[in-house]
Amino acid sequence: MYLRIKKILIIFTLCGSTSVFQSCNNTLENFEILKLDKPLIVLNARLVARQSPRIYIGKSWGATAIPPNETFYRNAEVELFEDDKLVGKLILQDSLYVKKDYIVKANTNYKIKVKVVDVGSVESEPVQIPPDGVISKATYDTKTIVSSTGNTVRNPCLINLTFKKIDNVAGYGIDLVGYNDEGQLICGYNYLDIGRSTIIKSPCIIDIETPYIDLQGDIGKFTFGKKAYVGKCIDTFEKDVKLFADLNSYGFTNPTPDNMFIIPNPINKIIVCVTAVSNEVVEMAKTTRTVEGFTAALSEPYPTYSNIKGGLGIVTGYNVSYKILYIR
Repeated sequence: MYLRIKKILIIFTLCGSTSVFQSCNNTLENFEILKLDKPLIVLNARLVARQSPRIYIGKSWGATAIPPNETFYRNAEVELFEDDKLVGKLILQDSLYVKKDYIVKANTNYKIKVKVVDVGSVESEPVQIPPDGVISKATYDTKTIVSSTGNTVRNPCLINLTFKKIDNVAGYGIDLVGYNDEGQLICGYNYLDIGRSTIIKSPCIIDIETPYIDLQGDIGKFTFGKKAYVGKCIDTFEKDVKLFADLNSYGFTNPTPDNMFIIPNPINKIIVCVTAVSNEVVEMAKTTRTVEGFTAALSEPYPTYSNIKGGLGIVTGYNVSYKILYIR
């Protein structure tokens, strides 16, 4: 399902960051901003295999309206369904609805239903979580010379990754996460075996953002934006990818860009991650445009993907596979 926000209607929705759907009339004389006839419920969720569900139920308001003090509903009734069977209701914790006693399963269909008193109800289309077992092997090589990267690399490490193509996986995001011997998290360079110009032009590469991940203590809770291979473009059973990291890279004590600094001792552990994503992630990436600033209201309308019936938002599925490489 695609949402096209008609002519002069502007809606803001929040879930961590702000997504803006906007448009305007073609002539300035007829330009007018309308109020919303009634609020629309916003349902956003990233369902990750082997993690508890975290669901955001947000509010919407017109562009000229005063934003509410809280952008989420406290009184929502949120139900999670596994293969059309009710798992149970979620409870509000901070600004998210959670169910800590339940773990999302791989290769399983989920649906979310939401009711808000005096507002209405929405539900998501069924979303299938990708299966397990994507990575076949991952090795490293610190002897091969890496060149033509476009950046100065102080201590390069070549990564050879092989992952499987699975029929019902829509795309594959790839990332590297590193630690030094003091346990500090490192932001290593991460280059795919395709150039930047190829990434921009290729219909087989898209921009996605992975969810917060916590892989059994090996990786802390943080997100990485990344380039992803579109599944239908992989024409072999297994895909070989070459990446590399700078072992003398940047790190931080807290996961914010302001705290980054050059690490004096090199990375000695690299975690290679392949994130299998559901079809909804790929469809959303195809239609999403980043629009910021006050002048965004003057841009042309465009279709934005949504799988929420009766409201706004999107529910997506993820499954993260990983291999740990200890650099000797």
